[in-house]
Amino acid sequence: MAANGATIASCQSGQTALAARLLDRFATSAAAAGGRNLVFSPLSIHVAVALMSGGASGDTLAEILAFAGAPTREELTAFVRESVIDRVLVDQSGAGGPTVAFACGAWTDWRRPLEPAYRDTIPKESRIQINA
Repeated sequence: MAANGATIASCQSGQTALAARLLDRFATSAAAAGGRNLVFSPLSIHVAVALMSGGASGDTLAEILAFAGAPTREELTAFVRESVIDRVLVDQSGAGGPTVAFACGAWTDWRRPLEPAYRDTIPKESRIQINA
């Protein structure tokens, strides 16, 4: 599914709302801990949540989509792929722009390997590599 204007607007709005909720939560926690500096990446969290949607179904999928602020898994995946991976993170060095390095990792216990629904969906939907 290609992301159209409505999909992009809906998912972008959801991504912004997620970032605001996280900032509020993290800033409140940081203030309670003595006002220390706070750094986090809403983009990384949004991408990780989109990846989690790949193998989810039922109530779990509904909860993931509500958290990410996306109408459907297909729209969330298309938004992340086309707006984030293919646009924001694309190598712009040939045109004098930046090369953005993006590292977002997840580690699993070898005794609990990724379910095939997750493992097989992630590389198809993005340029993400799974090393198992």
